Parts: sequence; C-alpha cells; structure tokens
Amino acid sequence: MGGATDTPTSSPGTPPPARGGYEGREPDAPWRAAAGAAIDKHRRVAITVRVQDEAGFAVPGAEVEFIETRPAFAFGATVEASRLLSTNAANGRYQSVVTNWFGTVTLGSDLEWSRLEKDPAPAAHAIDWLGSHRIGIRGHSLVGPGTNETSHLPPDVAGLFSDPAALRTRIVTHLTNVAARFAGKLADWDVVDQPLHDTAIEGVLGRQTLADWFAIAHAVDPAATLLLVDHGNLEDTGPDGTARLRALADDLRSREAPFHTLGLPSRFAGHLTPPDEISRRLDRLAGIRPFGASFAVRITDFEVATDDEALQADYTRDFLTAAFAHPAVNGVLAGGFWESDRVQPKAAMFRADGQPKPSALVWSNLTQRAWMTRTNARASLTGSAAIRGFKGEYLVRVRANGMVKELLATVLADTHLAAVVPSAAPTIQVVPGPASHRFSWSGQGNGYVLESCESLSPPDWQPVDLIPVLSKGQWRVELPAADTTLYFRLNRTGSATPP
Repeated sequence: MGGATDTPTSSPGTPPPARGGYEGREPDAPWRAAAGAAIDKHRRVAITVRVQDEAGFAVPGAEVEFIETRPAFAFGATVEASRLLSTNAANGRYQSVVTNWFGTVTLGSDLEWSRLEKDPAPAAHAIDWLGSHRIGIRGHSLVGPGTNETSHLPPDVAGLFSDPAALRTRIVTHLTNVAARFAGKLADWDVVDQPLHDTAIEGVLGRQTLADWFAIAHAVDPAATLLLVDHGNLEDTGPDGTARLRALADDLRSREAPFHTLGLPSRFAGHLTPPDEISRRLDRLAGIRPFGASFAVRITDFEVATDDEALQADYTRDFLTAAFAHPAVNGVLAGGFWESDRVQPKAAMFRADGQPKPSALVWSNLTQRAWMTRTNARASLTGSAAIRGFKGEYLVRVRANGMVKELLATVLADTHLAAVVPSAAPTIQVVPGPASHRFSWSGQGNGYVLESCESLSPPDWQPVDLIPVLSKGQWRVELPAADTTLYFRLNRTGSATPP
C-alpha cells in the first residue's frame, strides 16, 4: 500500500534477501555515465543574473551568490503525526530530521479512511504543523487501502457491499468531505491506492467508478496533484506489474480520469532490480500518451530491507540516481525512516536512538549536497554572472558597490534575472612613475571615461587617448608623464548598453 504498511510486496517466488549485491553496483558500471548526463540535461538549467546600476550600466566584478533553498524535485519520507505533535524531548531529534532532511512527506496512515473517521484531530494538527514548516504533504489515501480487507474500512462499509447505490454514496461522501476539508493544504493525494490488488469495491461498482473518484477529487481540490498508486512494479523480479499498471492507467485515462501522476511504492526486500532495468520500466510507465501527454512518476515508500547496511547504502545511492536521472520522475519519498516505528526495523534509515545509518548518509549527501546548488560567480564586463544550477527555489545574493541586493526566484527552466544596485561614483587611484602614471578605479564603476584638462578656469575636459582595461577588478590605464600640469576626472557619458 502507498504509505502505511511494512509488508514486502515482491512477487511470489522472490529469492531470499540478496547478499552478493545487484547488477550495476560496480563503480564503473556503464549506466552511471548515462545517468550523469541525463541528470545534467533534465535537472539542471542555465541561470544568468545581469547586475546593473540605477542608470542601467553594467556592474562588472559584482559578486553573485546562488543559493538553492528548495529543490523542485521532491525528496521526502513517511512521517507519523504522533511524533510531529509530541512535546517529548525524545521526539525533538525526529522533528529535526523531518524539517532539515525532507521537503515533502507522506502523513503515515493518519489520513486513511477508517483511522481518519475515528479521530481526525491528529491528521489535522499534523498538517498544520507541516504547513508551518513549508513541508509539502502527500495525502494517503482517499480510497483505500484495504478494499479487500474490510478490517481496514469503517465498520459500516463492509455491510454495504450488497447495496451498490449505498456503497457508492458512502464512498463519494467520504471522498468529497475529506478532499474539501484539506483543500489547499496538501500538495498531492493518493486518490486510488493499489486497485490492481484490492478489487472488491471495483467488483461491486465497476471500473468507471475509479475514474469518477478522480473527477470528484479534482473538482473539490483542483490544485492538488492526483495519484494512481500501486505496488509490484520497480521492486518486482519481472516487468509484468509495470505492464498491468500501464494498462490500468491507459484505461482510466480513456475514461477521462483527471489524474497526473503514477505513484510507485518501491519496497525492496531480497530482489534488487538493477538500475538500468529501473530506467526501462520507468520508460514504459511514463510513455502513456492517450491524450498527447505523458505521466509523471512519484516514487513512494522507497526502502531496502536488508541486514547488509553497506548493500542498503549502495542500492539507496543507485536507486536515487536512476530515479533522479529519469525525466518523468518528480520525486522519491522513502518509507518510515525511524527504526522504532517499523515492523521491519532493518528497512529504516535512522536507528531508534536517532543516529543515521549509512543509507541515511548517502541520502543526505545526494539530496542536500550533490544535487543542490550553492555557488558563486563574478559578473563579467557586461555585468552578467551565469551558472548551471539544479531546478528549484533560489536566493540570489549580489554584492556590488558596497551594497547587498537579494533576489528570490523559482527556477524551472533557463532563467534570466536582473539585479539593480545603487550606483557609486568611483575614485581615481594614481600611482606616479618617472615616465608614466598608472590610473585605476573600481571595476564596478562601468560607463565612466577618464578625462583630462590643462586648466580649471575654465575647464576643457577631453577623453584620454588610451582605452582602459579591466584587470583584477580594477579599470587600469597607463599614461605617459606630461611636462605640464594636468587635471583628471571620471565622467559617465552616453547611455547604458543594453544587455
């Protein structure tokens, strides 16, 4: 299921937990170079900042700092409302990990039908807590899980299977009320969870009912991304589950179900699908185009259940890399990350005492360092500073003329920004010599011309004959020593040159 179970979901006959690794684990495996190129192509863009003063003149040499504050790609995990809301000091570490490591989370099982109807307060308070920390929320789930297991449904629902009209009304009422209650607060909703495995409701109400649920959810909360979620895909030994999910998605789209994303719970236990095979299965899922638009893919509940922590860390690294390299994938959410919360503690990334396992360190190194942009550049003669950075939200800090200018930008494609800084008249520095004198002034004083005259009563300013050059952040020009007294000034003439 898409967020609340720890039961392995590999196909029957899956081999026992792997000890020797997986194909493609080698440091020089061929898929790595292709993945690196794909990451650069699909996840990074050109970001250019032109620094100019109030008159429109370029400011060469300005220092520009690019700080990515939030990635466009969703990296997250499943969290428990009880831990988020606890004031117990022991949960402080848990809350710190959530706020510092994850930009998007799945709210455990607190939003599942039976639990939510029994007590909606924990989910509501946790959603407010997460919103206050600007953490995106994936809601799991509007219909499901457990539609084959009546114990997962509210007590009265099981008795409605013999009355299709009443069952339909009960489900639509629940779906509508929940979507409306949290409209605008959740980024994503699992509308239908594991329909290929839990078919009891569909067996009573028919396939079109699934498409109708998406239409209702979209009407109530049009801003939310709606997911069709099912397991038995990337983690299975073969591609049959992928083919079945694609066929279902095609069918629902043909029924005009307005969903946007396929959710893939990816819980690995034993069989570790090679990274290049992960890419091939993602290709097959993302290529669904009945109406000219492909599907996005969200990896949900990713975990590697093994006692071999080195293997767990390596596969975490390689699975994340394969997913991040694929253009259709818009996020990877781990399962429950805290050891003491898990039915299978070995699948967690953090130990019960809050210490990160090797797989957590891999996760952090990739998601907070290797795939986040924080760099500096210096503006050129035209005032432009350019980098290639990962897509996301940015703080751009410009230092020029003794001032600091900050810009906020969401960067999802090649982006051009303009930073206007106060102008500052530069001061001439002169280094005299026996045969020549060296004149210099700040490189950020663009558009200024060095002029000279022999008398100030009245002055007759004329540009010097030599053209200054920019060197080490200074405009420099060397003039031969004159036999007569000369006066010099910097004068800004003309108009700014367009970028």
